[in-house]
Amino acid sequence: MSRSLVFSVLLAIACLASASAAHAGVTAGGQLFTNFRLDLTDLGYGKSYGEFDVQRAYFDFGSKITPNVKLRATTDVYSKTSADQVSFKVQRPGYSDTTIALTIPRYYEGWGVRMKFAYLDITNILPNTTIRFGMQPEALTGKSEAFWGYRFVERVQIDLDGGLSPADLGVSLLRDLPRGFGSVQIQAQNGPSYARREDNKYKDISALVQLLPANKNPMWKFFTVQGYLRKGYSRASGKDYRRDVWNVGAGYLRPSFNLGFELNNTSNESSTGDVSARGYSLCFSFSPGCGGQTKDCTFFTRFDSWDPNMGKNGGDNARTRMFLGVSRQMAKNVRCAFDYQGVSISQKNRSVTEPFLKDSHGIALEKTHQVFTHFEVKF
Repeated sequence: MSRSLVFSVLLAIACLASASAAHAGVTAGGQLFTNFRLDLTDLGYGKSYGEFDVQRAYFDFGSKITPNVKLRATTDVYSKTSADQVSFKVQRPGYSDTTIALTIPRYYEGWGVRMKFAYLDITNILPNTTIRFGMQPEALTGKSEAFWGYRFVERVQIDLDGGLSPADLGVSLLRDLPRGFGSVQIQAQNGPSYARREDNKYKDISALVQLLPANKNPMWKFFTVQGYLRKGYSRASGKDYRRDVWNVGAGYLRPSFNLGFELNNTSNESSTGDVSARGYSLCFSFSPGCGGQTKDCTFFTRFDSWDPNMGKNGGDNARTRMFLGVSRQMAKNVRCAFDYQGVSISQKNRSVTEPFLKDSHGIALEKTHQVFTHFEVKF
């Protein structure tokens, strides 16, 4: 779909939604994430490569169909990437050569449009419980994004490295705990994510519990802890393999002060044995609240550590990510951020697997450095 056609369709949808809002009680809005990136490391296009990009554009529509039934639909405009297939040989002493095929994504190939959310919220069927049916947010990624607070800068670790999609198709039960002490969410979902169809006979079952243990205390009411467990299957080469995810986290989420920590783990069964990946993410943001140029500014940082293989080749392609920046509220619905992003990649067992990143000369990279200017616009 061409770029002009994509935006013509979206403009028509927005106009129709606005025209019908007064008659059908439809609310319309959205978000735009855009940025400029400058590579300080050779990431395939040479040093000082720069690019303007639109990361995401969400168009969100909601309607209260009856007093007990609400609808939400969100379209996702995203930057498409295609891929090149390459093959290479792995040579190990005492073993025969192995040929491995790799899929390498390209930087950019236009924009595409797809649905991200399309679900119904139904209340009053079960006491104090909401039933959610359709294409809906995944429970954990939403809570993790609340800890981080800068989705327009980068995705959270469990989405970025752990491969847990922010949305999927299924049914959920959402219940608030008595006296405001937290919430519980149970989900049954397809598993492959909202971008793919179901590919096996199983459903992924997950549960998330978030607690506010001191919600009556003026200082500690912002403190929260959470636990998450997901059991499911993925399909590869005509077979179904077990895939499990768990997470524990804690945060202090005050408007002017955010501190969050999460420990993430994924376990994947495969034809060659189980592979476990584990990592943690620590984020912090602080708003000085002073006058002058820092009045509407927030300083933020995040550190991620992720080991994609904790087995016999543990540490191979293990990586850390560092985010350091400052954001400013330019207007009520406009926020910008200037930030540095760095990645460090382990060089262990390089004869066994392909490097996580290469430069334009095919040389494995141990560190990468980039600077960004990001914008978030809500409408």
